[in-house]
Amino acid sequence: MSQQWNNPYGELGNTSRRFVAYGGGVGAGQLRWLQDELSDAKCKGQRCVVFSHCTFHPETLPAVSVSCLMWNFEEVLAVLRAAGNVVATFAGALASSAAASA
Repeated sequence: MSQQWNNPYGELGNTSRRFVAYGGGVGAGQLRWLQDELSDAKCKGQRCVVFSHCTFHPETLPAVSVSCLMWNFEEVLAVLRAAGNVVATFAGALASSAAASA
């Protein structure tokens, strides 16, 4: 990872500032697991609440905190939206609170 990509206050704009060494993302295996769990719950008529340490919706972050955004938030949001049974999500990497609709 170059220093350019490891600076939350650098010249990178918007959500690109999420690529810092202390950030992270969800791996392919984890995404499959999440998709399978949500699918299984949907087959059982269950609604789901999802918790994550890393934030996965950019609209819940103030501009100065985009470095707390999950690296592959787009993929995670796509899984959550496609499931059709996620009724709430919570993420806690930040000490402030915000809300957004998926």
